[in-house]
Amino acid sequence: MKPARARPSIPRPVPRDSEYADRKRQILDNARVVFTRYGYRKTTIEDIGRACGLGKAALYHYFSGKQEIFAEIVRDETGRLLAKIREAVDAARDPRAKLVAALTTSFKAASDRIAELVEQKSAAELKAQLPLAARNLQRFLDEEVAILREILDEGARKGVFKKINSPSAPLLIIAGLRGVQLHLLDAENPPKLDDAIDALMKIFLEGICR
Repeated sequence: MKPARARPSIPRPVPRDSEYADRKRQILDNARVVFTRYGYRKTTIEDIGRACGLGKAALYHYFSGKQEIFAEIVRDETGRLLAKIREAVDAARDPRAKLVAALTTSFKAASDRIAELVEQKSAAELKAQLPLAARNLQRFLDEEVAILREILDEGARKGVFKKINSPSAPLLIIAGLRGVQLHLLDAENPPKLDDAIDALMKIFLEGICR
């Protein structure tokens, strides 16, 4: 009598890369809605799971926890904003138009999304509590500074802008705009966003002195 053959083991199905990526994207899209509604602190991993129709164990298959999900959302948002800035700059014809395009695109988009996601946290608090998100925001800032530096250098070479010797000029411009954004968010009767941007660009490019 021949010995019975061992039944070959059937490997467990491994999700395809595309399916895994699609599921992660669904989780991030749902989590973005939850974070926007409740804020980072009040949102729990259970809240995110319910929004996605998944349990905690299933969520941990894709992300290590709430902080990683939040950091990935910030990375997505800043990546989209950078793409918008680059697209606007590439569509402009001269250094002055490129500078206006970069600053107005950043100002409008950041007012709409970034402050909303990070709940207007200070940089120090963000670094202490959410280091992954803070690193993503820092990468975004570094890229934004690089874009502005290229525009300012091009404008100086073509005689459109004055030569600014300070290497911190792009960072100072961005910091000034961020400060304006925060004050507008706190103001009781802030101007309309488009009016504020137009006034800012006029002051920035033409100054207030005769």
